[in-house]
Amino acid sequence: MRKFTFSLPSNLLILALFALNIFSFESYAQVGIGTTNPQAMLDVVASDPDNPTAKDGFLMPRVTSLSQDFQSTTIGTMVFYTGSTGTGNGNMKNTIYFFDGNNWKNMSGESASTTDPKSLYDWDAVHKGVVYWIDPSDPYHYKIVSPYQTGSIMFGDENSGNVDCATHHCDNGNFDTKSKTSAWISSHSGLNSSNYADYVNSAAHYFNGVNGVGNTALGWSTPTTEELLFIVQNRSSINTEFGTSAGSYTAIDNATRYWSCEQYTGTSGADAVFVLDDEGFYTTKDNLASNIAARFVKEIGQ
Repeated sequence: MRKFTFSLPSNLLILALFALNIFSFESYAQVGIGTTNPQAMLDVVASDPDNPTAKDGFLMPRVTSLSQDFQSTTIGTMVFYTGSTGTGNGNMKNTIYFFDGNNWKNMSGESASTTDPKSLYDWDAVHKGVVYWIDPSDPYHYKIVSPYQTGSIMFGDENSGNVDCATHHCDNGNFDTKSKTSAWISSHSGLNSSNYADYVNSAAHYFNGVNGVGNTALGWSTPTTEELLFIVQNRSSINTEFGTSAGSYTAIDNATRYWSCEQYTGTSGADAVFVLDDEGFYTTKDNLASNIAARFVKEIGQ
């Protein structure tokens, strides 16, 4: 095993890294700076660990912004951010950030964001919805409800059998709105782009984020019963923000019946779906039930 050692005078870290490059053919080569017995590929030891000087630290690359060109960033890349912080600069901190393959994160696990966090009932102009829930441990993880509302829409189709929900539990084993909606999609092979708009969960899954159903999943889903209840109970604040920021919208009210994504297996074995109306939740086994609308929600920063 070959070892290279250096003392600590100025610029020798650069020399050490250069030596590593030259001797890269030595697969077990080790470089020590300030030590004659390196314990790793690169081992840097302070001149006096009990009384270190300003020259004993390791100075890593410093940047004033984090590139968003993630396609060319290698997982594990580390930098020290020295740019602006505070109001108007999101959650940026003067600290170390590493790239995890999708985002730059600090050592606390927070994803870097130069955008200030949302407040409850704020308008999210990027995703086009009103914030109705914020993760208490991460203000960049939140949920929004769209200003768009469907007209009367079915939950399933009891005629063709391809999207029949009367006799099976589509969301069984799934516990959140996105996974329940996705489970419904996976359970029906009869779905295709020609009928996405016919059923509430496929309409949510393929919602274009503005005014209708497209062909691409953008992360929208049908809300759970608890989410529906909270949204309807807080409709005044949500509707106010719709009116201020959304332009075109349908107000949330407590008279319209709304589908949830949750199913319930009754004593007869046939599945029913929870629906919210002005008197609370009830279940229906009629997948073709009329006059039931839908609101769509989306989770951001999960």
